[in-house]
Amino acid sequence: MLQKHGTETLVRLSGEATVGSAAALKAELLEALASGGDVQVDLQGVEAVDLATMQLIWAAAREAAAGGRVLAARVSCAVECAAQELGFGDFAGTVQDTGAWPK
Repeated sequence: MLQKHGTETLVRLSGEATVGSAAALKAELLEALASGGDVQVDLQGVEAVDLATMQLIWAAAREAAAGGRVLAARVSCAVECAAQELGFGDFAGTVQDTGAWPK
């Protein structure tokens, strides 16, 4: 789900974030990045995540940083564990938690 809040865009995922939903996630992340503002990705409701999803979020964070913007993410325990298992050990260092999250 994509929501705009001022100059920021929120991408919220829940349930399974896997290769089956990767195309939709890619479209949402591209739209969020194209908005020109910071991007927030809420993964707190994600119960399962795979490599495809982690790569998309990682790439979006790098793209945001290259444009002088921030991609902030909140993650569930499942996402945090998957990040470690999939070799994204410094995932938390790649994305930021700004502390200002819309409801």
